[in-house]
Amino acid sequence: MGYISIKNDEQKNYGLVRKTDLNLRAKYPELQTLIHQTSDGSFIIHIKNRKVDFVTIEEEFEKSIKPLFLSVTISTRKPKGKTKLVPSLEDKDIPKGMQGVLMPMSRWADMLMSKFPYVNFYKITDERGILNIHIANYWIEQSGVKKWQFLTRFQEGGLIDFLKRHQSGLGI
Repeated sequence: MGYISIKNDEQKNYGLVRKTDLNLRAKYPELQTLIHQTSDGSFIIHIKNRKVDFVTIEEEFEKSIKPLFLSVTISTRKPKGKTKLVPSLEDKDIPKGMQGVLMPMSRWADMLMSKFPYVNFYKITDERGILNIHIANYWIEQSGVKKWQFLTRFQEGGLIDFLKRHQSGLGI
């Protein structure tokens, strides 16, 4: 069985938190936000507007905007201590590399299978920023001749290039 693992250490959950911020701003277009990453790796979406109904926004955020397993909160106060500013996803960047699209695992798998029909995907998982793709190797027998089916280096290179360019991220 073949195996491809792509690690995204540098950006960790940047894509997911940027999409979360975008969804928040789509629901409340009047909001001006900044995304901060704290030293423990969690995120705070700082709402810069002074006069907002924060309680209502926070309830909606927790109920229908915030993704599962993403450590992100919203606040009207600027975070204390040292933080790293994560650039927001601008409207013009939404279609680039599908950055504005959050796809569930099943749609991701469907997209890969249609883009790479000759690759025999066995299993796809995403664990803490590491995308793992298992590819089945097998043989078929035709007219008494065994033919091995496997991922070629060319196919592997094309798949890896596509995955590195694709910026949609996986959703739960």
